[in-house]
Amino acid sequence: MSLSPVLSPPNVKDQVRAVTRSAHSLGGALVRSAPLRKLDLQDPGYKT
Repeated sequence: MSLSPVLSPPNVKDQVRAVTRSAHSLGGALVRSAPLRKLDLQDPGYKT
């Protein structure tokens, strides 16, 4: 049984690049805040 490769439309790379850029500009703060909130719940005294 052999499978043939699935080819993406040519504009997919551009769309992924655009989404990655926008997520990068937003996501940095969002990604870091989740572990800090979790740590704050588990050990509120870690800041001191």
